[in-house]
Amino acid sequence: MASHVRARLGSSPGSSDRTSPAEGEGTARSRFRHVVQEHSHTNVAADVLYWAGVSRYKETDDAEALAESAAALEEKYPGSEAARKGSVWA
Repeated sequence: MASHVRARLGSSPGSSDRTSPAEGEGTARSRFRHVVQEHSHTNVAADVLYWAGVSRYKETDDAEALAESAAALEEKYPGSEAARKGSVWA
């Protein structure tokens, strides 16, 4: 499963092929969003949603991004480890 997700994200473990959003297929945030949409029924979706929130926060420095991610995690993946970790943002 993890290799399938990495393939969809366009990277591999230890990959040093880093491109800017203008050169690549998009920002980390847009790639995370795509994985959550396409693989919402998988175990990895909650973790990806968590990291999407972190990525959005790092891009914007807007703490509301974390609160929104926490709410989405609790709604979509209650009881998950990611929802537990994100609960501190609510």
